[in-house]
Amino acid sequence: MTPDHPLARRSAIVAFVVGGVILAFLLFEHAAHVFLVAFAGLLLAVYLRGLAALLQRFTRIPRAVGVGIVLFLHLGAAVLFAWYGWSSLSVQLDAVYDALPRALDRIRADLGGAGPLGAYLADRIPTSLDDLPTGEGRPLSQVRVALASGMSVMVDLAVMVIVGVYGALDPGLYRRGVLALIPQRRRARVEEVLDELTTTLRWWWVGRMTAAAIVGVLCGIGLAIMGVPLAALMGLLAALLTFIPNIGPLIALVPPAMLAMLESQSLMWGVIALYSGVQFLESYFITPLIQKRAVHVPPAMLIIFQVLGGVLAGPIGLAMADPIAAVSIVVVGRFYVEDVLGGDAEALPPDDDDDSEEHSEEDDD
Repeated sequence: MTPDHPLARRSAIVAFVVGGVILAFLLFEHAAHVFLVAFAGLLLAVYLRGLAALLQRFTRIPRAVGVGIVLFLHLGAAVLFAWYGWSSLSVQLDAVYDALPRALDRIRADLGGAGPLGAYLADRIPTSLDDLPTGEGRPLSQVRVALASGMSVMVDLAVMVIVGVYGALDPGLYRRGVLALIPQRRRARVEEVLDELTTTLRWWWVGRMTAAAIVGVLCGIGLAIMGVPLAALMGLLAALLTFIPNIGPLIALVPPAMLAMLESQSLMWGVIALYSGVQFLESYFITPLIQKRAVHVPPAMLIIFQVLGGVLAGPIGLAMADPIAAVSIVVVGRFYVEDVLGGDAEALPPDDDDDSEEHSEEDDD
C-alpha cells in the first residue's frame, strides 16, 4: 500500500489525531497550572481591554492611556477598600477578641446539653485563646509551607497581571502571532472565531460581575436586616470574594460571623445560615442561569466543567471552569459542528415538551 493510498492517508490522520490528544493530556497533566494561569491572564486582558475600549469610545483617548487609567482606577479602589475596611474592622475585631472567650463558653455550654454528639464537640472547643493550636511542634516546617504557598500565589498573580496588561496594551501582536501559525486558506475562519471568542469572554465577565453584584446585595441586605455591624462593607467583601471558588465564600463568612458573635450566638448562626443559603443559590442557580443567558452555557454543563476543573487542577481549575466551558462551546461549535460535520451550531433541536405540545395540537386537530 503506497503512502498516497486513501486508507494510508486516513490511518496517518487518525494516528496524528490520537497522538495529539495523548500529548495534550500529558501536557495538561504536567503543565495544567501554567496553562490555567496564562488563561487567567488572557481573561484579565479581555476585561481591561473591554473597559478601556468603553472609555475610549467616549473620550477618544489612545488605547494605552485607557488601559493605564483603568489600571490606576482599580489600584486606587483596592487601596481605598483595604484602608477603609481595615480601619472599620480593626475596632470591631478588637472587641471580638475580647469577647471570644465568653462566646466560646456559651457555645460549649449549649453543645454540652445537646446530647452525646454535642458533648463530644464541646470537649474539643478550646477553653481559652491560649488553648488554640499554634503548631509549636514543627514551627519551622509550617513557616516554610506558609511561605511556599504565599510565594506561589504571588508568582501566579504576577504572571496573570503581566499577561493581562501586555495582552490589553497590544492584543493585535498576539493575534497576528496566532494567525501566522494557521494556513492561509483557514486564517479568515480562525480570525472570525477569535473575534467571537473575545465577545464571548466579555459577556462572561458581564455575567460573572452580575452574579457577584447579586451576592453582595443579598448578603448586605440580609446582614442589615439582622443588625450586623458594617453590613455594606461585608456585602462588598462577599461580592469580591465570589471570584475565588470554594475558599472565597468561607473567607467572606468569617468577619460577619465574628461580628455577629458579639451580639448573640443565635445571630451568629443566622449569619452562617444566610451565607450558606446565598452561596448555594450562587453556585447552583444564579451563576449557571446568568451564564446561560450571557454566553449560552447550559447550567448542567457548567456544573460538570466546575467539577472536572476542581478535580483535575484544584482551585484554579475550578475558577477557570466557567470561561473554559464558554470557550469550548464556541470552538467545538464552529470548528467541529459547522466545519467538519457541516451542521449549524446555532440550530438546536426543539425540546421534548415542545414536541409533545405540537403532537397534542395535531391530535386535537
